[in-house]
Amino acid sequence: MTASVLYFAYGSNLDETDLRAWCGRNGVEYPLGKSHGRAWLPDMECIFDLYSKARQGGVLDIHRRVGQCVPGALFEVDVSGLAVLDRKENAPVSYQRLPVNVLLPDGRCVAAVTYQGVTPQTEYIEPHGEYVEIVRRGLVAYDHSTVQLLASVRGTCPDIHVDRLFVYGTLMHAEVRFPLLKHVGAHMCSNATTGGQLFDLGTYPGLRLGSNAVVHGEVYHLPDMEAAMPLFDNVEAFYGYGMSENEYERRIISVELEDGTGMQAWCYVYVMDVLPSQRMIISGNWRHRMENEIHR
Repeated sequence: MTASVLYFAYGSNLDETDLRAWCGRNGVEYPLGKSHGRAWLPDMECIFDLYSKARQGGVLDIHRRVGQCVPGALFEVDVSGLAVLDRKENAPVSYQRLPVNVLLPDGRCVAAVTYQGVTPQTEYIEPHGEYVEIVRRGLVAYDHSTVQLLASVRGTCPDIHVDRLFVYGTLMHAEVRFPLLKHVGAHMCSNATTGGQLFDLGTYPGLRLGSNAVVHGEVYHLPDMEAAMPLFDNVEAFYGYGMSENEYERRIISVELEDGTGMQAWCYVYVMDVLPSQRMIISGNWRHRMENEIHR
């Protein structure tokens, strides 16, 4: 069986109709295999800074911006599919293929590849309306918001897509690290819960995803994510996606507020091995942990 990799698609490649039309015009096979649904590219954002003669205007590219995330979708692509994508993106002349780490709705982080412009312009390049509509259709097809796209179309800096932080341990109100949240001007939105298991690591807890159990915490709005995230990344020993020395990784998770409303929030997930001595907190509540409710 032909080996495949995961490919993160954004922009016009999210629209199947447009991509199939390009394949037909160029006499090549449709490159995308099995879809793994919507996903996000963390600490990046989309901007119109590349000119395309074929698109008659600006086209999307990705640039680093801490706390922002690019909406897209994840696909399996084999070697021949990658060759087709390289041709479509004119790689490595116009775009380059690069390895990335992609966040999924269930909180997982997976390795993939995507494309980034090689020689972007320094100024905004207005896109053609037809291209904007193609990108919009692709976002809607994968249940993504179009707010970030519309801001980029206007040439303005988009608001941070996920500007909430779910905390479940020492950053909660009145806990030892809560002053850090006050320092960055965060304000509490609500008590909240998410799915997972909470482990007692000694003086602080660790959240592991992928369980039917419930973890209790609080959701905060951070008015300046770009300034706040490096601070919390350092506190949580998160050195970058996929780094072996990480103790925690910043992920996007689904949380439920007290009023039953669901929302997405950033959260620091424990990624190291749980030791036998690090017992699960059955209540899922760091404040309510007691010796008689903590067991292996």
